[in-house]
Amino acid sequence: LIMPKRQTITLKSPLLHYSWRDYQHVSEKHLKYGVLGAQDKAKNNKKASIVYAFFRSITDFLQQYILRLGFLDGQRGLLMAVILSQYAFHKYAALWTMTDDISKQSGNH
Repeated sequence: LIMPKRQTITLKSPLLHYSWRDYQHVSEKHLKYGVLGAQDKAKNNKKASIVYAFFRSITDFLQQYILRLGFLDGQRGLLMAVILSQYAFHKYAALWTMTDDISKQSGNH
């Protein structure tokens, strides 16, 4: 922790930060970041299969919903767990399509 050289103040009300506006916004954001994550992994010669993408989404869901106690947040916790599992699926499915030899040979079909 680095302490600032200037004087700090205490806020009179909570600082609220909303990372997304609505469901469409978070879905688009996670798809974008999933593809960027896949590009980063592809640059590092990582590969994935569609089966791996599927199972990774399941394990990410279970981690968020069960291990991180997302179920305690009710429907919002369930939604967040599903959204994070979709992100994992998008990332590894995108990585699979970027590195799959068959898709490269068939013109991305």
